[in-house]
Amino acid sequence: MIARKGARSVYKVVNGNEKECLTVLFMVNAAGVMAPPMVMYWYQRIPASVARNVPKENNDEFPVVLYVDGHSSHCTMPLSEFCRDHQIELIALYPNATHILQPLDVAVFHPLKSSWKITVNKWRLDHDGDRLTKDKFAPVLKTAIDSMDLTGTIIRGFASCGLFPFSANAVDFDVLRKGLKERKSKEDNEVESQAEDTKFLKFFEERLPAGLLPEFIESERIGYDKMSVDSGTIDDAAVPSE
Repeated sequence: MIARKGARSVYKVVNGNEKECLTVLFMVNAAGVMAPPMVMYWYQRIPASVARNVPKENNDEFPVVLYVDGHSSHCTMPLSEFCRDHQIELIALYPNATHILQPLDVAVFHPLKSSWKITVNKWRLDHDGDRLTKDKFAPVLKTAIDSMDLTGTIIRGFASCGLFPFSANAVDFDVLRKGLKERKSKEDNEVESQAEDTKFLKFFEERLPAGLLPEFIESERIGYDKMSVDSGTIDDAAVPSE
């Protein structure tokens, strides 16, 4: 592909049946270990060609503490009962805070997405540009994961989020303050823009012929937009050129 240097939107041509998205659920622990990802397929019954290419087991010791993002699907009675019966302590993180409290968001997903893009491009080159179908998705994902040493990244993610070792002081709260600053700056710019518009409107109204402004106001009040403007002309010399 050839694109202009610095271009923000670079498009890639793909086969029509490659546009379907698959949801993948990841789980990691504070020891730096990633469990086999759960790939969500839109099947009532998984085809054998897909099932035999998906890793299924990972032996973990219980009890465990499981952090989830607080989505409504994670906070149900059936799930709570399941976790209680299987020695899983379920803890929901604060809403809208996973970007500072969830190790996957903080440390893992960015390098993993980069590895996935590189792996997919290499796979296509090795297979003469063949399309990536569902039965090949899991093996390619495994290749992307195995090509990285995520152990240290995951451990640092838990530490940065203050989950293990537990420490509220480890959380980067500056991320939140940065968001507030950006929002305040945007609001200030909007106020400044509105003030400038008001100033220009006042400047314009002061140069309208006598009696024309009340007609505009009355026309706006009654919703009639075909008022006559023959009562005068605007002095072009009074309006600056900039």
